[in-house]
Amino acid sequence: MPDRRLRKDLAQASVAWPRFVVPKGLDVLGQVRTGEGRSLPGLLALPRCELLVPAGRLLGEERYRVVEVLFNWDAVRIFGPELSDGAVYPVISPQKFVRQFIGLPQFRS
Repeated sequence: MPDRRLRKDLAQASVAWPRFVVPKGLDVLGQVRTGEGRSLPGLLALPRCELLVPAGRLLGEERYRVVEVLFNWDAVRIFGPELSDGAVYPVISPQKFVRQFIGLPQFRS
């Protein structure tokens, strides 16, 4: 199973939804209710899109943290070392969230 926390091989992993590249310094976690995250094993919801948050360079390659946007921009799923199924967090304001990220450049492989 591929590591969905930090990715360098985005060009190899094609998806059916858009991927938006988040500029460094743009606060994604400030838009979600981090204290209300829940692990939902077996959740089959496909992402509406992915936000690619720069996570630094390793061995000369840019790495990204992949944040999946679920439903109608109402929640995000974030994977971590202790959460193989990810944790789902509600978005504070879906309308503001979509306006902030929908205009970002899309990842092109």
